[in-house]
Amino acid sequence: MNSEFEYIGFGKRVAMSIVELIVVSVPFVFLYTTSLRMAVQWESVIPFILQWMLVISLLIFMITRYGATPGKLIMKAKIVDRNGNYLSVGRAVLRLVIYSLNSILLVFALDAAIRHGVPYEEVGGFISDYEGEDGFHIARMAAGVIAIIDIVWLFLNRKRRTLHDLLAGSYVVSVDSYHKNKAEQGSSHSLTH
Repeated sequence: MNSEFEYIGFGKRVAMSIVELIVVSVPFVFLYTTSLRMAVQWESVIPFILQWMLVISLLIFMITRYGATPGKLIMKAKIVDRNGNYLSVGRAVLRLVIYSLNSILLVFALDAAIRHGVPYEEVGGFISDYEGEDGFHIARMAAGVIAIIDIVWLFLNRKRRTLHDLLAGSYVVSVDSYHKNKAEQGSSHSLTH
């Protein structure tokens, strides 16, 4: 008989996000501020895009190799597909799409700051206040609404899947239930049963 996976709910997922924020904040803030400064100095968004690609690549590596991001590793959770396996690169990318929407919008706002000659010290304020051209503010609002729907979706299903989990075909489960299921029958257990 197969054990049911223990799906991670809202409270623990929030805790994982907080732990992740604490763990990655120092290197991320360093990378972010350095790439922002370089982008303004070089008058190009390329350093910012490269920084973003580095962070996304690291997350994809961790999800596909370890089945978790730093916060989930510390809080003993795994990101798996319906068969209980770690995600493929393609599924990991899909999982990060919703998170990436605001970063993509930041690139456009940073580009506008560079085009307007905003000094580095004022770029943060410019980006925060930026209303954009050609519907940028609508895209920013849409990204915010999608982020809210992503969280709300967690409460609407028994397996505690968010919108980004549905998009990627992923589940967030406890490490204990992951190992128990792997021990009972290898990787053939399907989360859809």
